[in-house]
Amino acid sequence: MRGVAGRPAVAAVATPCRGAAGGAGGNSFLDVNSIEELIQRLPGHLREQAADDLRKRLHPEVTAWMQCWDTDDGALEPEEPDSDEEEAITEDQSKKKRRLAPPVPDDGYPKHLWQHGFSQGRPGFNAHAREVLSSMQWVSPSQGDVPLLPQQEVVASLVHPASPIRRLLCDHNTGSGKTLCMVRIADNFYHDPRPKVLVFPKESVATNFLSALWEWPSRWRDFVCHQNPAAAMLASNKDDWWQVRHERWSLGRSQAMSQRARAENLSLQQAIKEFCVNPMRATLEMKRAFIRGKASAAWFDHYWSQENPHEIHPPQAPLRAYRFTSAGGRAAELVGGMPRGCVFKVGFDPSTDKPYTGKVVVMDEGHNLTRPNRLYQTQLDNVRKYVDTATDTIFVCCTGSMEADSSKGAEHRHLLDEGFLSSHHKRGANFPLQQPAPCADGIYSSQVQGQVTTYTELAGTPLVRYLYQAIKLQREGKGEETLANYTSMYVYFGTSNQPACKQTLLTNPDSRPKFGPVISAVVAAANKREKSLVMIRRQTGYKAMLALMKETADQHCFGVAEYEHMADFNHSSNLHGQNFMVMVLEAEKGGEGIEFAAVRHAIYVDVPEGLSVYKQRCGRVVRCGSHSGLPETDRSVRFMFLAARFPEFARHELGAFVLFALCGQWAGPKKITYASEPLPQEIIETSQQFLRTLGSENISDLTMLHSALHWHLQEDELIDEETNHKLKALETLRTSGVDAIKSLITTTTFDEKQMEKLKLQFENMAPSLEKIRGGALDGDSVATAPKRSKCRMMSKYVLQAYCADADDALPSTFRELAQKDSAWEGLDEAEIATSAPLLIGPRGLLELSESGGQDNSSARVVARRYSVEACARFLDLYGGAPRRSGGLKRSSRAAAAVLTRRCAFVAQACLGIFKNDTDNKVGLNALNCLLNALEVPNMPLPSSSLGDELLRELKLRHSRLTAGQSSMLHKVLAVLADARAAQGAAEPGEGPIGLVLELRTRLLGTLQRETTSSKPTLELVAGLLEACSILLRRHADGFSEDELVRLYNIATSVALTETAAATRLGPRRAALRLFQDHALVFRRLFAREAQSLPETEARKPGDESLAESPLLNKMLASTTAGQADVAAAGRGMLDAVLRALSEGVLIDLDASAQASRKRDMDDNLEVESPAEAAVVRGWYPRFHGMVLCP
Repeated sequence: MRGVAGRPAVAAVATPCRGAAGGAGGNSFLDVNSIEELIQRLPGHLREQAADDLRKRLHPEVTAWMQCWDTDDGALEPEEPDSDEEEAITEDQSKKKRRLAPPVPDDGYPKHLWQHGFSQGRPGFNAHAREVLSSMQWVSPSQGDVPLLPQQEVVASLVHPASPIRRLLCDHNTGSGKTLCMVRIADNFYHDPRPKVLVFPKESVATNFLSALWEWPSRWRDFVCHQNPAAAMLASNKDDWWQVRHERWSLGRSQAMSQRARAENLSLQQAIKEFCVNPMRATLEMKRAFIRGKASAAWFDHYWSQENPHEIHPPQAPLRAYRFTSAGGRAAELVGGMPRGCVFKVGFDPSTDKPYTGKVVVMDEGHNLTRPNRLYQTQLDNVRKYVDTATDTIFVCCTGSMEADSSKGAEHRHLLDEGFLSSHHKRGANFPLQQPAPCADGIYSSQVQGQVTTYTELAGTPLVRYLYQAIKLQREGKGEETLANYTSMYVYFGTSNQPACKQTLLTNPDSRPKFGPVISAVVAAANKREKSLVMIRRQTGYKAMLALMKETADQHCFGVAEYEHMADFNHSSNLHGQNFMVMVLEAEKGGEGIEFAAVRHAIYVDVPEGLSVYKQRCGRVVRCGSHSGLPETDRSVRFMFLAARFPEFARHELGAFVLFALCGQWAGPKKITYASEPLPQEIIETSQQFLRTLGSENISDLTMLHSALHWHLQEDELIDEETNHKLKALETLRTSGVDAIKSLITTTTFDEKQMEKLKLQFENMAPSLEKIRGGALDGDSVATAPKRSKCRMMSKYVLQAYCADADDALPSTFRELAQKDSAWEGLDEAEIATSAPLLIGPRGLLELSESGGQDNSSARVVARRYSVEACARFLDLYGGAPRRSGGLKRSSRAAAAVLTRRCAFVAQACLGIFKNDTDNKVGLNALNCLLNALEVPNMPLPSSSLGDELLRELKLRHSRLTAGQSSMLHKVLAVLADARAAQGAAEPGEGPIGLVLELRTRLLGTLQRETTSSKPTLELVAGLLEACSILLRRHADGFSEDELVRLYNIATSVALTETAAATRLGPRRAALRLFQDHALVFRRLFAREAQSLPETEARKPGDESLAESPLLNKMLASTTAGQADVAAAGRGMLDAVLRALSEGVLIDLDASAQASRKRDMDDNLEVESPAEAAVVRGWYPRFHGMVLCP
């Protein structure tokens, strides 16, 4: 562990007073003298004991304090100013023959296109800038063979010494290439005499930019290569770097770099920094080329006296990459009328006190200026003031989140916004698909929250520790930020490395509520060879998560990467996690400015502090070309956010009231321990018992409890005397009222409050951002047109996609219809019916699928993929089916018009796409879309031959189908048969080959084969059982007695097995639901087992022997399964079976209530046989005692 501000760390508190306070002093925050005096006054035999006690108390706090304020990238450390000392020119160097520098080559910028009458902030400037851009064909000669994206071309053409653009805000989406924009801007000003100041939020982001200077062609790279030939050889992977100077280099793929890293026993990331980044930084700073702000003639003479076969010109001013803390700290501080840093002295005007005057300033992640971190408040305020007041300065601010008008500067604040904003927020085909929502685009609505959030419940020690800390912070008047620590684990992060705490965190899942789902998600992804990113803040348990992940990785044999292994993690040899399957990243290091390649699962343990943080973190894995090494069907990222919440009983005000009361909100904790914290289990049990008592009194909220306490209810009736003595909350409620109590309790956790804050920020900012971005000078290239125009131009875009050879041609608007609900807004009924989703021509999507034929080129697979996904979203939005909550509500008239014209074609088209794409995931998506189309209520049925075609495909391809495709195809056939029967268009043996008969035979045969196999395909078994359940809806009469018995035996063996492992939960749930939905179909089989039992044995209600029905006992066991959804399915099945046996008069089991029964157990039960009645009579009391009233 490093010390703070560059000082050595305190290894231990050997002398408590000196170790904690750093020595005695009059201004010390700790009165060391008093402590020393007190220890000296103690008797000799107590002195050592007191010192040991003080050491034990202080050591954890000092360690936690140091970890909280320490930072690995030195962001809090003052940066040393550059040296003004010029290196002496040696005698040998001075004797070298000097030669004149060759003339500086012109870059050919067409400055004549800019008219003199237009300037930034004046009316008409945007229109003039668009005219210039449309007619400008200029490409910088130093750009090399690297093509730029449209938004990069705009910035590279606008920000130039010969352009009138002096200040610009680049509001570009995350991952859209802002770093390359910065490289091109710096290259444009290579020969400009003003120094280049590049400002980054953290050292890691500055390092990433210096690596990018090695990657992209520029005059800066040529200069560094000339000065550092050894580094150039490593970066270019060539002995002669000049041969590839116009090409893009990849440091991570350089074999020379990898060999050097192995030779030096370094990670690839460490080798890149050591052998490339550090030489780049030192060379570009030109520390000895300027003295007190003036160019050193001796340095330039010496430069041209050296061998320079390519006549590479040195830059006219240095380039320096600063952190925010340095750019607004010591480096720019004026001392004696001059800035401390040498770079700021170059071009400085002594008559002013503005260190940024006469500079070229390029700032990354500029949104930090308006939302500064509290640790860097002063430095960031200084940067903002310096930039705002600077004159004769080129200032470009790159950000993915909009900010204030600092980019215009004080001298331009009175002007319009014209010319000061470049905005780009489209995502082309080179970006991965975002699932289940476009989080990297900064969208955070209630629907998105529901899709991406995985909730964990606080329980046991974490719950009580969270409440205790919440009460403590509330009493001290402090913010709730530190509560985020206790939503992740039960101890403060600074003590998680202590042996006892670490062992508890590793072995007890309840001690770290959020970590369990993270580990499960990573292991599941690793089993599919899909890379994951886990991002977590240091203050919420980064080190504990890393230790737990490494232990899990050892068990499952995959690698865990840290920040230092970023280059290895992104390497092309690690696309599927061959070396590192998961990156565990500290959010403070990786939240901005870096990128990760081929990540399929992005998991965020903390709820982001704000909308910009949310967008930046998600944007680390959604980058242009980040997934290009993967197959097209695998280019997607799935987001997952963890959020903790209270147990269900505490999400209501009564539950929260008793929990806060027992944890000491009004009268101290119920149970005082050494740490003044209550015992968790006792607290929770007492709370639940208190709520049951209130329930028996029909009290459901605080208002009713307040009234009851006033009128008839005594406190000793609610809780035992000992607890009541310490629980003063009831007395407070009686005397102070409900409002006073509600102000001191909460039913939501810190995580839930943060999520609500994110939603409000998005709702408030989205309209304003859309309005501001509409005024960008490159607005024509931004999606500012009404949404309906997208669909009208879709035909042209799709034709372009078919004519292209690369997936780059796929239009972004095509993808938006597939990924965003908002892309469908603003369309009237006519447009929906004629255009959506990409329904071109009289037959719409069907024409799109048929035009691809058997062509499986990447462009056409991509087109079919997004057409299917757009179709699925179309059905969700307009189909009216309850498959997805939170969908947009459409008028029934519009939905009817669309579905009548299009759904049959959608079904037929999806079949065609499935035939084309059986070998990739597009085929499975097509089947899923086809299933959704068939389930739309009152949908016009497709042609009668569809069933035969599907059966034919099943027969021809059964050996090549995956388990998912096979189960989905069976379900589609079952839904089709059910839909035809529902509309009176089918008979059990309909069709030339008998759809229902053939399907029934295939289902039972495949189920029999799979369930008797030693290694059944569980996904297939679950899908086949679901298909059987669908088929039984309207075709149960078509099943023979033998077929029902076969299905009954298969389903009971799957649903009621007592040794079902966690991996078998899918089939088990499907079987339980089958019995729940069709209990009456199997009534005779249940009754047959009941009749086989002797009546006398079955009449023993309290007997624990196996005389009672084994089947019903297994059903009872299924209701108490460890998995909540399996237990719920088991209760539903048991309820349905017992209703079938007793004709619905026995029980009424409802998920919303604990339980209820319609008749007393002594009532006469209406059953068909005495033996059946005996089973019910003998079993029901046991059920009532074990399940309904535990």
